[in-house]
Amino acid sequence: MKFFVLLVCCLSTFATNNNYYASANTNVVSSAKSHKTHALKARNFNKVFEQYMKEAQVYMPSSNETMIENHFYDDDTNKDMLKNCEAEAVAFEFVYDHVLFAPHNVLESIGNVQSVKECQAYCKNNGKCRSFIFYDGGCIFLSATEPMLPAERFVIPESGGNYIYGEKYCQKQALKCGENPAQVYRFPGYKISEKFVKKTKKNVATKQACYELCVKEKKFDCRSANFNTTGGICELSDMNRFTVFAANSLQRSEEMIYLENNCVYEPKERCHFRTIKGQLPRHVDAFYEIDMPDDCKTLCLNATFGCRSYSVLNEKLCLLTHDTEKTRLAYDKAVSYPIEDAMTYEKLDCFDIKLDCRKDGMVLKTSSSKMFNGKIYSKGSPTNCVTDVTSAMNFELKVPYNDVACGVSQVADGYFMGDFVIQHMKNVLTVNDVWVSASCQFDLQSQTVQSEQGYAMLDSYALKNAEGAVYGKNEYKIDIHVEKPTIQFQVVHDNFTSLTETPNIGDALAVLIRVANESSPYDIFIRDLVAFDQDGAEEIQLINERGCPVEPTIMGAVDKVDDKKPVRLFAPFSAFKFPTSDTVQFRCLVSLCIPKCEPVDCSLNNGYYSEHVESRGRRRRSVDAFSGKNISKKDILLSHSLKISDIRIMDNLLQDSASLKLTHEEEQIKNSYRKTPAMKFMDFEDNGSCMTQSYYIFIGALIIAIEVILTIMYMLCCSNKRK
Repeated sequence: MKFFVLLVCCLSTFATNNNYYASANTNVVSSAKSHKTHALKARNFNKVFEQYMKEAQVYMPSSNETMIENHFYDDDTNKDMLKNCEAEAVAFEFVYDHVLFAPHNVLESIGNVQSVKECQAYCKNNGKCRSFIFYDGGCIFLSATEPMLPAERFVIPESGGNYIYGEKYCQKQALKCGENPAQVYRFPGYKISEKFVKKTKKNVATKQACYELCVKEKKFDCRSANFNTTGGICELSDMNRFTVFAANSLQRSEEMIYLENNCVYEPKERCHFRTIKGQLPRHVDAFYEIDMPDDCKTLCLNATFGCRSYSVLNEKLCLLTHDTEKTRLAYDKAVSYPIEDAMTYEKLDCFDIKLDCRKDGMVLKTSSSKMFNGKIYSKGSPTNCVTDVTSAMNFELKVPYNDVACGVSQVADGYFMGDFVIQHMKNVLTVNDVWVSASCQFDLQSQTVQSEQGYAMLDSYALKNAEGAVYGKNEYKIDIHVEKPTIQFQVVHDNFTSLTETPNIGDALAVLIRVANESSPYDIFIRDLVAFDQDGAEEIQLINERGCPVEPTIMGAVDKVDDKKPVRLFAPFSAFKFPTSDTVQFRCLVSLCIPKCEPVDCSLNNGYYSEHVESRGRRRRSVDAFSGKNISKKDILLSHSLKISDIRIMDNLLQDSASLKLTHEEEQIKNSYRKTPAMKFMDFEDNGSCMTQSYYIFIGALIIAIEVILTIMYMLCCSNKRK
């Protein structure tokens, strides 16, 4: 609306000293008079087209040229690449400072456009449009492209100006560039320095094929490529003009084309800007009217095209630019223009900082928008807990929770805090350095989970990044809340395979309790494992409050399945049941530990001998079995139930093994009562016959008869003595 007029007023102060720049912005003056928000509705020829036609006369004096057919051809195959191109594969490459003069192929022209993205969006949705020119707030749409016309039509106009040429093409490999209007920037006559080249490919036919190689690269993030137009050589690099951030990062070379990949992740958080007074950049990608100067910074940080500098004129007009003074290619023109009331702010660097709360320490992972040289360290220990960084874009610092020298403090149970510094220079702190306050809070609150046959599951593990705002200019706070992991409770075979049918008394089984999330930092231990019947009338304690087996003839010690992630604990047991029910219910407490749970030493006694074993538990701190009132904040109450079958076990054990021939399966079941998972007992030999019930009756009767006879004899003897 008003901001084009405001821009003209600001530029007029420079017009008397630089007629070149004033003439380049003549069209901005004209379009400002009729500017409307959403001006794409006014699709007619206007002053933008008049300026374009006037300059076209310089480069194409012949007026008998006819319109080229609406086709876009591949350089080699001569096939229409866009005819059958899927919508998500339609892409654009931008060329700054260049103009394609093809007045016979102009589809339409519009003025009063706020950003180059509006031009790109319209061209993308128009089937006839193959390219466009964004020129000081206006768009010209063409049915032709640069490869279709003579080379002299694609030029840098002598008048200068803010030209952006956008060319549509079909990307063979669909890219996820978000809302970025351009997948690639093209700079004819430039190349990135050889010292940044990581891979070279020969016999590459076209610039697009070179860019495709960059996109498909797997060994590193390909940020740019050099294409040799005469030798068919493609050079791939993990750097670009922004990551290097040096004035000489790109070099002039007439036969080369520098291609910049815009679909690579770039940090956009915690950005630092430098201020340039009285300068306005030559390139402008978007114009906005603002209420306050800070609004312009917000627009830049949220821009979809990768805004790297913004300018404010008279505190009302905001100009966004994709490049900076050091990265802007001159093409023998001035990179910036002096404007008295202009304030330009350029990005120095941005840091994306992620906090990884692991079980043994916190890790501060940092990604930089450019090559970083400096160090990252714990604020309280800059020499002991430090990582020196040399020409790297990704770096990290790991600090243990229990290392006092590194300054990480435990402010509460499962709650750790630390302060860190990202320092640019080796020995001194500057205004551009970053202070980060980080904390890891582990959720150790008690919870109850129940399950039937299968497994019990607790709430899913997750990281919640509650990132707070800034303390000072460059001070940030990162709070990570690590929720409880998913806990699973299962009864399985002793080889850890799932149960496929109802187990029988004496089957070798195991209680398996595990952390389901591979990335969870928690360790666990088991204690107070109790089994009871369906009605709760009968119960037996199998693992006590210390985590030790109570009945080793039934259940053994708790142990780890292996040392791999996630944590899996098991307790082997021989299947059993209660006389009153086929259902056996288990209930136990699972405790969470950071960084690890220490095993407890257990003394086991099965009636024959004693031994010491380690079990994955430890002494509790005052817990009332399962009342739920005094359960520790670190405890999770789990319950699980399953059915156990009875196959004449009691009858078989009471039979005389000499008179009853057992099946092989029944023999195994009988022997299972003589061997337990925790103890090894001697085998019993059944070589002799056992006494039967009738034999006991006969012996009893014989003893009674003898006693009667002896009594009678005693009485007769006493009677004879009296006589």
